[in-house]
Parts: sequence; structure tokens; C-alpha cells
Amino acid sequence: MSTLNITVRVKKVNKIVNNKSPFRKKEYEKWDGPGKKAVRNYLISLGCVLTEDVENYGADIVTREPLESYHEVEVKNGWTNEWPSHWKTLHIPFRKKRLVDMMKDKDDLTFYVLRKDLKQAWKIKGSQLTDDIVIEIPNKFKRKGEYFFNIPINNVRLITL
Repeated sequence: MSTLNITVRVKKVNKIVNNKSPFRKKEYEKWDGPGKKAVRNYLISLGCVLTEDVENYGADIVTREPLESYHEVEVKNGWTNEWPSHWKTLHIPFRKKRLVDMMKDKDDLTFYVLRKDLKQAWKIKGSQLTDDIVIEIPNKFKRKGEYFFNIPINNVRLITL
């Protein structure tokens, strides 16, 4: 009796051409400062010592102590009350991959997705943003070609700020 050897070739996408949404300056100006302030206050409450807030196109917040770590902040305007039970995943824009790629240890980077009132946030480690969870998601800004890390809610932590 002979056995049949079957080789399955899976084509892995090495480079995603991300047709990202245009930069929305008014939204950035409205939410960047308050979102970072909320996360800075949270980190300080944990005993962290932070570096000065400087816009250098790296992570939004850097801690010096107890360990050097990096923190990126996003405000999700559509999240206004309790997290809707039918929202089973959280989306981090694929454009944030550049921050993950900058890290020697991906766990040195943490993402925070804040509720509109800035009182709660999802906390996600950079190591969770892997290429195998990237999907294209049509949205009101781009109907085609914008990619996101698609993270199951049961893999992230909800915190109070």
C-alpha cells in the first residue's frame, strides 16, 4: 500500500498595500491631547515616570521607570457607552505596524483604544499585532483597501482610566 504525499502551498502576503484613510487634522487636534492626557494620568497612577511629551512620530508616550516602555493612544469615537456585545473584535489600523516594527521587544509597546468619554480603554500589547490577523475592513472613510489588525476582544484587557 502506498501513501500519497501532498504538498500544500500557502501564499503568504509579504507586503500589504494599505490604502489608508486620509489624515483628519481636526479629529487629531480634538482628541490627541485629551487621549494622551488620560493615558499619561493612568500610567502615573501606576507609579510610572514619563518622559516629556514630544511629537516625534514615534509612540505617543514613553515611560522611563520602572521600565522603558512605549504607549500609543487612539480614541474610538463610535464607542460611547458600554462596549457593545456584538463587537467581538477590536481594530488597530495597520499603519501602526511601523511602531511595532521599531521595537526590539514587541511587549515594550502598548496600544490603548479609548472610549469617547476617555474613562475606559482597551489595552493591547504590541506582540498581539501580528500579520496573520490583518484584514481589509471597508469603512466610512475608505470603502476598499484599508487594513487593520483584527484582535478578538477576549485577547485584550479592558481598563478604567
